[in-house]
Amino acid sequence: MRFLQSSEASLSTQRSASALSLLLFTLLATSLFAQEFSADFVSTRTKGVGTSGKVYISNGKMRYESARPSASGSQAVMIMDFAQHTTSMLMPDRHMFISYPQGRGMTIPIWRLTDVNNACAEWEVFAAQMKTESKLKSCQKTGSDTVDGRAAVKYVITSAEGKVSTVWVDPKLHTMLKHESPDGTVELKNIHEGAQPADLFEIPSGYKKLDMGSMGPSGPAPQ
Repeated sequence: MRFLQSSEASLSTQRSASALSLLLFTLLATSLFAQEFSADFVSTRTKGVGTSGKVYISNGKMRYESARPSASGSQAVMIMDFAQHTTSMLMPDRHMFISYPQGRGMTIPIWRLTDVNNACAEWEVFAAQMKTESKLKSCQKTGSDTVDGRAAVKYVITSAEGKVSTVWVDPKLHTMLKHESPDGTVELKNIHEGAQPADLFEIPSGYKKLDMGSMGPSGPAPQ
């Protein structure tokens, strides 16, 4: 009975992780093709509770560590490999992990910017492929700014529904520094550029993979 409850908690955590991975991928995927860095991730909501944690970016991979425990009481740790289109969620307290494929629709992220001075063109192309409420009514570059001590290019976006949001883009890292909308804010803080330890993006030795089909472990992580 205890294991069943634990498995149900894992399923709930997996669903939460899936939603979070979509958010993080959308916001940070462009960084994966720029320099390596680490940063604090802070999200606030006008309604409900935001999230915060730490992100590490290196060679097409991202690691996210939540600042607060998940619903099951353990720290949420995710490793995303965008070349392999996989996401792995670690459960440090149980020395286990879950792996599942990323949605193929996520392979063309909104924030994957090749030209930070003409971001509107890229966002408009991507938004046109998305659902109706994601379409843009207008997008305008409004000049230069500074966010958390870093130079930024500022944009104001109006959705088809009339919601106005502001986006600040880092011209060096080619990634979003901050997104502010009526729903809340998402921001990267305390960015530290530099090589990241390779083992941050690997499944720790001795961790067993949780088989969601049989609700049980399927053996240790490959060495």
